[in-house]
This record gives sequence, structure tokens and C-alpha cells, in this order.
Amino acid sequence: MSEWIRLTNELKLRSPMEYFTPSQMKVYQCLMDVFHWQGQRANLVGVTGSGKTFVAWALARSFDGKYISHPDDVASFNERNIPLLVIDSAPHYEDQLRRLIAQAGLLGAERTLFITQKPSQLRMQSFELALPTPEDVSHVQRTLKSFNGWQSNPLADVPTLWDILQSFV
Repeated sequence: MSEWIRLTNELKLRSPMEYFTPSQMKVYQCLMDVFHWQGQRANLVGVTGSGKTFVAWALARSFDGKYISHPDDVASFNERNIPLLVIDSAPHYEDQLRRLIAQAGLLGAERTLFITQKPSQLRMQSFELALPTPEDVSHVQRTLKSFNGWQSNPLADVPTLWDILQSFV
């Protein structure tokens, strides 16, 4: 197994909160509050490489929920009565989101998190995860250096979290 796949699988399975950047932790805590006290649905918005998927993996684990990497996979999903259904790469358009909400309802999902790159056109609570701050970048680099003593390569001026991960592999 390649080092890249091994690292990605380890992060996905464990997704411990100590790996979260300060920005990810803030969004994670807001989403936990929404799902514990208020909402049935929320939208996690951000550009590629901001860490949306990593936060979503941790949320799914926290609620004993399920993570689906693409909306096309919802129709063929067989499980029922899911405490939290996370749908990555979700569309932000109203009609497409309404279809996914209906499908999640048929699955018995108590809560649904839609991960999009643009804010949803439906009215639901939305949380944005911006590109990493310099503090976030330093945190990720320290965390990754703790894995098998990996050393990183130079980064771009404004790296995404994917850029940082790829610099270690």
C-alpha cells in the first residue's frame, strides 16, 4: 500500500480532534452544537483543501453516522435509521439538494450534513471552512512530522491542506 493511501486511511479512520487545525476545531464545535441541540440539516462550505472532509469524518464518527463520498451513492445506500448522514461533494443548487434531502429522509437519517464548495441555495445553517491560516499550516506540519518522522518539501505561499499532505508523501 502506498504511503499516501496509508496516511489517508489512518486520518480517515482515526480523525482525532488533536489533528484538527484551530479553524477546523471551531467549525467542528459549531456543527456539534447544531446537531445536538437544533438542526436536522447543515451545510459545510469551503474550497478544496480546506479540510471539510476531515471534519466530516470526525462528525460522522462522533454520531455513529455514515459518510458518503458522492451524492450519486445515496440512492444505492442500504442502511437505515442513521444518526448522521454526511454527503460529500453535494450540489449547492436547491432542486438537487431537495432530492438529496428526500433520499436522506427515506433512509431515516436523523441529521444530514451536506459538504459543498459553494453555499447552499436552500435555507439551512451554513458553516464555512476557509483556506488554512498560517497557524493552521504550522499545526498540520507538526502533526504530520509526528508520523514516522516524515519530512516535508517546500510549500506554496498560500497552501491548502492537500498541498501540505502531499508535501509529506
